[in-house]
Amino acid sequence: MPIVGYGEAQHDMVAYRASGTERAMQLGNRGPIRFTDDGQLHPEIAEACWRCGFYVFTSVLSPVELADIEADVIDMLDRCPSSHDATTDRHGRPALGAGHEGRAVPMLCDPGDAAITSRQAIHGSVANTSERPRVTINFGFHRRRSVLGVRSSGVHNPISLYGEAYIAERSRVIGWAIDARRKRFGGETPFVDAPNVGREHEYVWDDAAREAITDYNQNDLGI
Repeated sequence: MPIVGYGEAQHDMVAYRASGTERAMQLGNRGPIRFTDDGQLHPEIAEACWRCGFYVFTSVLSPVELADIEADVIDMLDRCPSSHDATTDRHGRPALGAGHEGRAVPMLCDPGDAAITSRQAIHGSVANTSERPRVTINFGFHRRRSVLGVRSSGVHNPISLYGEAYIAERSRVIGWAIDARRKRFGGETPFVDAPNVGREHEYVWDDAAREAITDYNQNDLGI
């Protein structure tokens, strides 16, 4: 990966990063995922998240998982169009997809960490100045009771009423993700998705599932 610098602003950016790191480490909003005996998120984590607007879960992904993701991203970048209007990559193959605020606090995540934030958090990222690719994968969710029976905003798709069938269709990716992880990491105890208990056999991660998730985001829930 090419090394990206900040030119004349390099010294200022180094100081900005050091100052932000010092403030971030004092917030008390990072650590491993913890649950109560009844399976609820530990209240200390919830309190810190409400207080700070985000929480960093450390060491969520293993080195094996990180290597998988990095390899896939490098392959994806290698298959990007060779120019903005090209239909092939640099190898001739069909291409895929033919000022900082002084009080800002960075979310410091090492490889394998995961962070949870408020949807209202002002967020962004600065340039990757390392020799390694940097990958950030974003996930969003709504509580079921927040969307069931609610009329959509029309941001992601035509305005409609979110009913049981719509939510079930959009949630299929959860079942497929559980089965995909079970096949990749067979020594783990699979996550139990409460709405699909007893229906796990319906979600098999295979070529048909890969085809079915094409453009799945067009069914996103927007309220």
